[in-house]
Amino acid sequence: MTDLLFSLPIIFLLVASGALLLRRKSYTASYVNGVKEGIRILYGLFPSLLLLCIFVKLVSACGIIEDISSLLSMTPLSKYVDTELLPLILTRPISGSASSAILSSLAENTDSGFRSVFAAALMISSSDTCVYIHSTYFSCVSPKKNGVLLALMLTVSIFSCITCIIISDIVF
Repeated sequence: MTDLLFSLPIIFLLVASGALLLRRKSYTASYVNGVKEGIRILYGLFPSLLLLCIFVKLVSACGIIEDISSLLSMTPLSKYVDTELLPLILTRPISGSASSAILSSLAENTDSGFRSVFAAALMISSSDTCVYIHSTYFSCVSPKKNGVLLALMLTVSIFSCITCIIISDIVF
């Protein structure tokens, strides 16, 4: 496997140098056109990605997820949902890396049972970050009913979490 990893850059350099040595206009023009198109797409996506990164950093720094989780743990919802899963349920639609960190800390925690870790792993694998998809993909397309799409995406995410909790209850 390591031989393949070391040979991939060599293969890439040979192909790139061969294309440069041939100096055909089609290779060079295709490369330049591809770079121009990539920069144009990056220019369109950059404001959305920057806003999303700032939003995720603010949400994680202010601790609002923990506060909302503690409030939800006092409701009758805690009868059906493990309180360890509440931060993951709230974080998953916003940030994939933050939800992976929550799963990692949940797996390392000895107090939480295997059922909650299994449910958390199911949630991460069966749902996606709705806010990320909405901000990146729909910033280029800009559909007419933007808010309705985000509401539907969050509804599907909640349905996915409920399904994962039911499956983990059935398995365990």
